[in-house]
Amino acid sequence: QRSLLQTDLTTTSPAVSACGSVVSGSSLTIGSGASLDVDTSCTYGTETWNIFGTSSTYTTSALANGNVDVQSGGLLVLSSITGSPNAFSINGSLTLSGSMEVIVSAAGDGTTVTLMKWDSSTCTDITGSITVYGCSNCTLNVTYSTPAASCYLQMTFGTATAPAADDNDELLYLLFLLLLIPIIGVGAFLFMKSAAGAKAAEAAVAEEYPEYPTYDDYPEPVYDVYEAVEYPQEIYPFAAEEFVYPSTPAEPAY
Repeated sequence: QRSLLQTDLTTTSPAVSACGSVVSGSSLTIGSGASLDVDTSCTYGTETWNIFGTSSTYTTSALANGNVDVQSGGLLVLSSITGSPNAFSINGSLTLSGSMEVIVSAAGDGTTVTLMKWDSSTCTDITGSITVYGCSNCTLNVTYSTPAASCYLQMTFGTATAPAADDNDELLYLLFLLLLIPIIGVGAFLFMKSAAGAKAAEAAVAEEYPEYPTYDDYPEPVYDVYEAVEYPQEIYPFAAEEFVYPSTPAEPAY
């Protein structure tokens, strides 16, 4: 399961925290309205577990010596999950009628980590009652030991995100985009209005001050070809021969 806001443990009562310690020396009941927060960054001890046929030594964050019963309305929290958390060890059975929360504080780069161990020969899948915070693509699964005697809650990391800050940042980003829509719309409206006003002003000026005619508006003048005018010879009383001058002028007499 995924959710945006984890439970505020100050609203639960009693609100018990466990960090590198024994939670109880016998059976533990988390009643309605109560909570148990196990900090997986703390160190309590080491245990050897056989998970799905592979035996290894694991570091524990806290220990419950006895059965743990999370009743309806009760809450069990595994906090400060990183790529190398310390598991919560229950030397007894687990009954989960209430809910669990897994709080991731750092990415694990695709690794699979063990978060909790309890004793049972039949490992019931409890992942449907667990909510993961701070990891957008983490998967939970319940596996068992060989031979079947214990159960283990494991988580495989996907892409980790900050629990609350990133969600708020995404919300602010979406609000910012929504605010841009009316701003862009007003800008487009003002631009169109300005363009329409400029065209109207240009039309008004053209109507009030018509354009003067240009050279092209006047037709090209057509000029008539001048005709040669012949004047009658009879208006001149002298014959043409009388106007012949000697080629060598006569020398003057002294």
